[in-house]
Amino acid sequence: MTILSQQGWSESQLASVSLAILSVTQFLDFLNLSALNIAIPTIAEELKIPAGLEGWILISYSLALSAFMLPFGKLGDAWGHRNIFICGLLIMTIANIFSAMAPTLPVLATFRGLQGLGAAATMPNASAIIARIFPAGAPRNAAFAKLGAASAIGSAAGLIVGGLFSGIIGWRYVFYVLAPICLLVMVLSLLFLPAAQDDETVDKGLKDFDISGTLTWLVGMSLIVYVLSTTKGAAWKEVQTMVLLGIGVASFSSFFFVERKAARPLIPPYLWQNHVIVVNSILIAMVRGGASMFVYLMSLKLQRILLLSPWETALQSLPMAIVGFFYSFFVGTIVKRLGFSVPVILGFGMAAFGSAYFSFSLHGPDENGNNASSFWTSTFPSSVVFVLGTPMVFISAQLAMLHVVEPRQYAVVGALFNTAGQIGGPVALALLTAIMNAVLVNKERSGWSEKERLLASYDAGNWTIVGWELVGLVIAGLFWLRQKFIEEKRHLSVDVESDEGERQRLLGDTSNP
Repeated sequence: MTILSQQGWSESQLASVSLAILSVTQFLDFLNLSALNIAIPTIAEELKIPAGLEGWILISYSLALSAFMLPFGKLGDAWGHRNIFICGLLIMTIANIFSAMAPTLPVLATFRGLQGLGAAATMPNASAIIARIFPAGAPRNAAFAKLGAASAIGSAAGLIVGGLFSGIIGWRYVFYVLAPICLLVMVLSLLFLPAAQDDETVDKGLKDFDISGTLTWLVGMSLIVYVLSTTKGAAWKEVQTMVLLGIGVASFSSFFFVERKAARPLIPPYLWQNHVIVVNSILIAMVRGGASMFVYLMSLKLQRILLLSPWETALQSLPMAIVGFFYSFFVGTIVKRLGFSVPVILGFGMAAFGSAYFSFSLHGPDENGNNASSFWTSTFPSSVVFVLGTPMVFISAQLAMLHVVEPRQYAVVGALFNTAGQIGGPVALALLTAIMNAVLVNKERSGWSEKERLLASYDAGNWTIVGWELVGLVIAGLFWLRQKFIEEKRHLSVDVESDEGERQRLLGDTSNP
């Protein structure tokens, strides 16, 4: 029961208000994730952060977000999705206040981690609440499209807000502004978000909560994401890197063994036996990884080839986010017309084409210092085509996963696809940087100039993204063919049984004249 329901609001009106609250929260989560990207040099100078350690400003957030989404999703199933969602907003409010006042890197990184912890509580449970209050089909498709749009515009707004604040009034005001907004959204959630009314959506209490599974998941996921996020170049050969990665992989592997023995596992085994869940989790990891590589490489090329400032780079990225925001509203309609698989295949194809066009169309200054490439002939068309493909994959895969589970598993599945996306980013970036560094070293040995080496490494990076997207397309295509085969086989079986029944009926009729 909420205030609005007590005042006689209809279910559709309540659902609209709830979706607005959930979308604003998703917007804040992704804004917080990207807001400090441009401000890192300023923060490093102010806090006197040693070179090489400034990455912890971003890594601490991503690390907590990746590791804790699944446990918080399970807690949402156990204690109520609304309750955990509101707790996440409370954590974010407190963490933003203390991040704004952080005097040193360790303090800032700690409270950035708490911000990620709050986001880990809100993301999967927002997905679960949407899946619960919107019926399957067009209403749910449209709701998830709007949630995806909020993510896209939040990421872009973070770059703009971070660059603007750090350049004018100071990076700390990013958090000073976010704290009261998070507090306001938390109050609105308390007043207006509906709690689950039936026993089907919420497990009873925290009895038999999977502690051992949670610990092995946290250790494994934290170490794997840490190594992928912090290790570059020759550091992959260091003993410390290999030991940490080995412990992470061993812990992550033991998680699946522990889950088989748990009374109430974090991830019920039948979810991993469901091909729709497994394949779409992989596809979400790939589409998020491809997006991370594209945005990263685009930023490098615009600043180092076209010699744009960080602020100008953020502005050139803005149309991509705006187009992605409005386009996301139409993805639900596309899924309704084409099903789950076809939009995924089309999405990977468009992302591959966008990245390939960016490689062909972007050229550095000529001998006179004039840029042969313009925003309208290179960055705009390639980034727009890329972003038209990405939401089709992400939203379609989400909806496909939610379509095959019961309501009480919505938060766990929401945690799975969000975690898959968070893992995909570091994995893809680790691959991209390794390939680009290898090309740089190879061309340096061949005597190429610095500019030639840089262009060659960026071209290699672009084609790495194209290959990555094409692998996703092949996986999606093979899965679609498999599903079509199973569906046709099922229909054939039904037709054979129907024909046999009809034959027996006719035989019965002739035997009883």
